Amino acid sequence: MKHFTWQTIEYIDGSNPYICKTEREFKRIKEKYTLRKTGDNHWIAIEDIYYLVYGFVDKNKNATFVKRYKTRSSAMSVIQNMLKEDKFKQIVLKIEKRYLNKNNNWDFSSIEPEPHL
Repeated sequence: MKHFTWQTIEYIDGSNPYICKTEREFKRIKEKYTLRKTGDNHWIAIEDIYYLVYGFVDKNKNATFVKRYKTRSSAMSVIQNMLKEDKFKQIVLKIEKRYLNKNNNWDFSSIEPEPHL
């Protein structure tokens, strides 16, 4: 069995730090935040990551389904259900990153398409 070294996550907005004790837990955190390495086993979370799912009944009209998810697996589960229902002509998954700031103002750093799955 491979040994996992605990990883300490600090947040740029000053929130309480978090310690990942398992590789699975660290993978989950990497899915939710943009992390920057600051030292051995130390990271700083600088952005929240959200997954936006858009569903279009007609490719030439506005989305009839728009929802934000905190994890990629949640978004993918919804997309699988949408594909089974077969009522959308187009489904789009985008990544939205929000800078973790100390005040409650939204500061979007980017919205980018999800890489081809």
